[in-house]
Amino acid sequence: MRAVARLDHFWVIHTTSSTPDADTDDGVSIGLLFTQPNPQFEIWMDFPDLPHDERERGRTDQYRFNIVESETNISMDLLGPRNFALRTKGRDAWLPESIWVIGQDVDGNRRLLVGLPRWPATMWFSTDLAEGRPQRVLADGAA
Repeated sequence: MRAVARLDHFWVIHTTSSTPDADTDDGVSIGLLFTQPNPQFEIWMDFPDLPHDERERGRTDQYRFNIVESETNISMDLLGPRNFALRTKGRDAWLPESIWVIGQDVDGNRRLLVGLPRWPATMWFSTDLAEGRPQRVLADGAA
């Protein structure tokens, strides 16, 4: 039986919808959410800036996030869509078309943690509640 290995880093790959006004210049953060063991805790990381204009209509962007060993010891085998959330930082609404999260453990093994090839067209991100919600757990997009 293979030992459970600690998450070392993960990639987020998303494509912005080609729907009119789906793109945004606002920043986005990703959260790792844990409900067990009690108490619940969250780790939030800002998406790093890429050398091109990000979250443009129809564009696919890829980001890498490193897990700092001193922050937490996360078993990659326990992660799934309920453990990841995205949060926008502004009122300019954003609509992704697809969202993927791929993890790599400290032994170099990779696994698809979140696979959402069709993000719901009604689930916009925005701090303006008339346009969307500022934060969504990725498991909500699979429903």
